[in-house]
Amino acid sequence: MYIPILVKTHESATNAFFGLDFDEDEIMIWTEDSNAMITRTNSYIPNGNLIQAYHNYSYNDLFADGAERTFYVQGLAAGKHDIDVTYVLDGYDLPAVELSVIFLKIVLDEPDGLPIQSVTVVGDSRFRLNPACFEWQYVHIDNEKISYYATQPIKCEIEPETFSNFEWIVSDGTILNSNSETPIYKPNIMPVPASVENVQLQLQVFEGVIIYNATRTLEVYRDHLERDYSNWTQMTECGAPFSPFFWKFERYSKEWRMLNSWNCFGSVWHAYDGSKNGYTTYLPTTGFSVQTYDEPIPWNQVTTNLIRGDFVSFYTYNSSSNTEVLQHAHTSVGSNNLMFGANNEPVYGWFASRDDSGNGGFWEGGSWRWCTTTSEDYYNGVNYDYKIFKQTSTNLLNRIKVHRRIQ
Repeated sequence: MYIPILVKTHESATNAFFGLDFDEDEIMIWTEDSNAMITRTNSYIPNGNLIQAYHNYSYNDLFADGAERTFYVQGLAAGKHDIDVTYVLDGYDLPAVELSVIFLKIVLDEPDGLPIQSVTVVGDSRFRLNPACFEWQYVHIDNEKISYYATQPIKCEIEPETFSNFEWIVSDGTILNSNSETPIYKPNIMPVPASVENVQLQLQVFEGVIIYNATRTLEVYRDHLERDYSNWTQMTECGAPFSPFFWKFERYSKEWRMLNSWNCFGSVWHAYDGSKNGYTTYLPTTGFSVQTYDEPIPWNQVTTNLIRGDFVSFYTYNSSSNTEVLQHAHTSVGSNNLMFGANNEPVYGWFASRDDSGNGGFWEGGSWRWCTTTSEDYYNGVNYDYKIFKQTSTNLLNRIKVHRRIQ
């Protein structure tokens, strides 16, 4: 960025000498605008177009084309910088004219999207944990079971630090500490979206008028389930039964790499409240009523009044010992009896996969892919494959439990 300054003298001052005194570590001054500077070759005029500080120039050096000239100040450091225009006539130093220019360093650091921003700082990431989501993804405050909006990164850098003429603005919801470099966006005072709403976050810097305006798009989802359902689409890989295992998925027209496998139980938790980072071996209990059904499963009863956020778990039940082994679970999306989750494809067999680091191998069981299916289709599909695979007439799954949210 260049700031123009206009210096005038008198046409009769042809015998005078002129100078511009300034700190060359903080600013540079040119005799041409930025387009002409592309061709510069020398360190200072008259052979080039860079002004040398504390150097006496003749009238013809600076004003050969007239008694005034525009110079262009380039900032090397943020802050207020002084320029003294000196004037020597007949060997006498006349009072200098004092000028000041202010250069601001303005950087919108976080979030790193949307649109997707490049990340150059070591340790910075566009994806976070607890919950596992992108930095610009929020859940409406009414459905945010575990609060995380205050830890979503929003950050700018403005130098000099004494400059305070800036403000954050949002198109919906609330921005807290709007005059801070690290404000907080709270997705409240807005209707719960039908699925997701885009909210415009703006950083405005002003000096009388707005001199800088940067925008990011935040996404506010109706609930944790909607965010996960949008991030991990049908038949996307969710890992493998190995640790470590790094899986990839497509989102925002880019490929992303996850650092641990997600199992079905972890996806149920994450769709519920955003916790567990995708992997666990148990299910939520608080806030749910539970109904148990043994085979033959009365599917009409199971699906009656099944609402969004309810989940169904699957078991191998041994009636002789009255013991059960938890095998699977998935979450209701609230329409057409469809259930969403990790490792949710209704299959059973041999599978194999390796990540880009060579981790992985063969396993028996499910396909470890995100999938949307019905509980009945999952139950029947897995049992069908299992009996063929094991050459048995016994089902793997013979008990389910319906976990309904207590309203």
